Amino acid sequence: EEAARIFLPSGVLREGSSHYHLLVTRNYVDAWLAARRFARPEESELGQIAGKALAVARRLALPGGFPLIGDISPDCAPDTLSPLAGGDGGWPAMLNDGERQLVAALHRQTPAVEAENLAENLAETMARDGWLRMDAGPWAGLWHGAPGGWSAMPGHGHQDWGSFELHFDDEAIFVDPGRGAYGDGGEAGFYVSGGAHNTVLIDGHDPYPPNKPYYGQGFRNAIGGPAPELAPTPDGVRVRHHGFSRLKGVGELERQWIISGRAMTLVDSVADRMNSKKERTIQQVFHTPLAAEPGEHGGDLKGRERTYRLRAGGPIGLSPGKLWFAYGRNRPGTVIRITRRVRLPWTGSMTLEAI
Repeated sequence: EEAARIFLPSGVLREGSSHYHLLVTRNYVDAWLAARRFARPEESELGQIAGKALAVARRLALPGGFPLIGDISPDCAPDTLSPLAGGDGGWPAMLNDGERQLVAALHRQTPAVEAENLAENLAETMARDGWLRMDAGPWAGLWHGAPGGWSAMPGHGHQDWGSFELHFDDEAIFVDPGRGAYGDGGEAGFYVSGGAHNTVLIDGHDPYPPNKPYYGQGFRNAIGGPAPELAPTPDGVRVRHHGFSRLKGVGELERQWIISGRAMTLVDSVADRMNSKKERTIQQVFHTPLAAEPGEHGGDLKGRERTYRLRAGGPIGLSPGKLWFAYGRNRPGTVIRITRRVRLPWTGSMTLEAI
């Protein structure tokens, strides 16, 4: 009964956290195994819930490592649960041989098609639920945003509309930094904000206002505009949202990721509303685990075996950052900021090429 409340139709956890999805998946797999062990009547239904959650976990996993989008649970380290999405070790290794075989069979038996509508596959229903996976040649990416634009409730309120994680082969290039602690202020509060995600800020504002339980849907629509769009395109991914329309004179934000061979081009556009002449500060933010060097027209990101050349048409700002790999534990990263002072409407692009 609780599953109907906490999971969205595709089987992804409503909370907006990839690690919490793994945590709850583990709980349902554990309950299913217990029901099977004692021949409980709940076995079949628990198996269906666990199977859908496992299928989602497989789609969340990227080749360069499991993305930690949203909050990280203090209950157990992500490495303990990431094998639920594929791989060895962790919690599945603590099961006996028979139980491991049962979980592996559940992985294989769960179809990638929703029983309610056989014309729709898991990728399409996940995209409607705010999670989009893209694979194009050597590139793989994951996008997330709460389906209505405003952060999910209950949830942790991450401002990640327009954010993404991008890998090339088995190397992570742009990542979600996660969050290492709970709290509303200080560092814990910052890692909820748009500045801690690979997204766009306008005049320092997050993509959407903070959500509150007492807001009605009519109020949310009046402030944040119509529901955002997260969709695949023939050559990449497109995001559109009106979260910035709460700022006088600012219209729709559109982001388009265009993949061509070993290059990815990101085109951002902000529409004008009310023929405003006011100048705006638009900042594109990216978080990377790679060492970065600035250049005249962008910079270079140093991977294990190759360099990723970033071209933004002008200088970029670099600063040290933190990438959380477990609750309270982080590794160093680099924050890239491309800042422009412009009048709307505005369109700008950034290209990343593996050389």
